[in-house]
Amino acid sequence: MNLQTTIRRILIEEVNKDLSPILEKLLNKMLVKDNQDIICGVKVKHPDNRTKLPHSDNNYLSYRVDIIFIGGIGTKFWPQTQAVQRRYDDLIDEVWDIVWDYIGKDVDIFPKYIKECE
Repeated sequence: MNLQTTIRRILIEEVNKDLSPILEKLLNKMLVKDNQDIICGVKVKHPDNRTKLPHSDNNYLSYRVDIIFIGGIGTKFWPQTQAVQRRYDDLIDEVWDIVWDYIGKDVDIFPKYIKECE
């Protein structure tokens, strides 16, 4: 095995390395800790672990980040005013920026709204 083949193999392994536990820990420490009044948690999935739609043959290229927000009817964030929506949007942008700064890849973000943290 020559040097070029070895380098290619290592690069492929590093690209496919699952960073979701590290990203999840990073986001929970940096974001959730400071915003516990509105965020319950963050879950991250590696592109290979994302569920593909039955009619699609394409593989996902981006990590999936699920942000669990407190919101909806019966919470202090109801009604969802422009100020509340802006806070949700700012936190989503912050998640995207943290992941981009850390791994240099874009990410798919899905917010979920629940009444209270479990």
